[in-house]
Amino acid sequence: MKNRVKCLRQQKGLSQQELADLVNVSRQTLSSLENGRYNPSVITSYKIARVLECDYIEDLFFLDEEVSSESEKENPSPSEHKIEYSNGNTHSTG
Repeated sequence: MKNRVKCLRQQKGLSQQELADLVNVSRQTLSSLENGRYNPSVITSYKIARVLECDYIEDLFFLDEEVSSESEKENPSPSEHKIEYSNGNTHSTG
């Protein structure tokens, strides 16, 4: 699973420790999540999405397959992926 936690956290001006405290996880857990080494529970995902002001958890987390399939359709460049969500939001990674 991929996520936009680091990007959105930085946009909000929060440190890893500040976000971790707000959602009641350790900074190490948040670091692992941001680096794709940890998949959070639904409750933790919801808390992070709420703190980062995402309307939907899907705006924050997405499956690896979504990155691959969307990038092949929208952006053939291997260094950048464009993701389009069912609610119309888009996100570029890379």
